[in-house]
Amino acid sequence: TLKRVGMAVPENVISPAGVLARGEFTENYIQQFIYAVQVSDIQNNTDTSWLIEGREYPSELKKQLKEARRDFERTLFYGAGVAAATTAASFMNGFPAYITQHATALAGAILTETDFLEEGQECWSDVGPDEMPRTVISAIFLKQVFSSWVDGMRRLDATTTKVTAKVDAIENDLGLFEFTPNFHCPPTDVFILNTKNYIIHPYKGLD
Repeated sequence: TLKRVGMAVPENVISPAGVLARGEFTENYIQQFIYAVQVSDIQNNTDTSWLIEGREYPSELKKQLKEARRDFERTLFYGAGVAAATTAASFMNGFPAYITQHATALAGAILTETDFLEEGQECWSDVGPDEMPRTVISAIFLKQVFSSWVDGMRRLDATTTKVTAKVDAIENDLGLFEFTPNFHCPPTDVFILNTKNYIIHPYKGLD
């Protein structure tokens, strides 16, 4: 079970509030992400390109934030853990590297609500209701499979010409499960995560 994953903590830098002091327990390599924007005052106040949205600094900052979001997301799926060395920073593992418990291969069978609930029962028994994962990540087809589980609850009449077949969350006795499709997710895999175990630790000026 994945317990704690941190990001953006520089190598060999003491945090003003250390990891253990904050009650976190790191079980992954910590990875540093650095982004910078630098423009002159003249450049910032001169709109010379149709690519710039208003002033240049806010426009470039917006682009950097999009890059950061993309990098974080890709790292969570594809990250390959590397331990830090004297001259090299560490790189974190993606969460698939830690999904070794409560993993069930259906061997081509259709994913049913019973399969989902059985895995949820094992997680509930193993870590308890407070730490149980409830964010479900999958490819878009499996997201539609999840939505089909409530078809029996829907009622249509002969005049209905439009129906919503989209379900983003299901609440049962195990808790509220939120279903999130992601195009990085393999089409045959479903991951259920406790997202509070993922931590971004920003540093102003890298301390």
